[in-house]
Amino acid sequence: MTVLTSACYAQNTGAATAVYSCVDAMGRRLTADRPIAACADREQRVTMPGGAVRTIGPTYSEREKAEQAAQNRKEAEERYRASDGKRRERALAVRFPNKAAHDAERAEAVETLMTQIKVVQERKVSLLEDRKKIDGEMEFYKKDPGKAPPSLQSRLKYNREDIKEVDEQVASINEEIKRTNQRFDEEAQTLKQYWVPAPASK
Repeated sequence: MTVLTSACYAQNTGAATAVYSCVDAMGRRLTADRPIAACADREQRVTMPGGAVRTIGPTYSEREKAEQAAQNRKEAEERYRASDGKRRERALAVRFPNKAAHDAERAEAVETLMTQIKVVQERKVSLLEDRKKIDGEMEFYKKDPGKAPPSLQSRLKYNREDIKEVDEQVASINEEIKRTNQRFDEEAQTLKQYWVPAPASK
């Protein structure tokens, strides 16, 4: 491709054709009868034979196109997440129009988990009662527990495992209570902007 200055190009062409012009990275103003390679990384002005003017964007390599497409996807995902977050906020504001409604929901959720703990703890009480009986029978074999009957040893083994399981369940539910309170705390922080303060009583 031949690249000419504007003056040179005007003197050497009589054909009616589009004229591409741009300023390259070195600050030179270039013109040509086709897209200018030296300005592939920037916009080029195209003057049509009838005098109409348009602008074409920079052209990119396949790698640059892929990078630009990835960036566009990332920006679109971020816009979607922001928009989706606002939709969730508005849905929460409809569900909990005031702090009292939100606090009531929190109390109900925590109470449900506390009830689960009570059920599990009742089982532990029963297991501990069985453990006392087992320990009483094991007293006869205190000097050599290995001589206890296999059935008694099995009862002791399973009792220990069941108590351990109950303790793990209680710990797990307590963690769920912490997560639940944290979730409601975060929601309350977000919902403050939607809640209208109750009028002061006279």
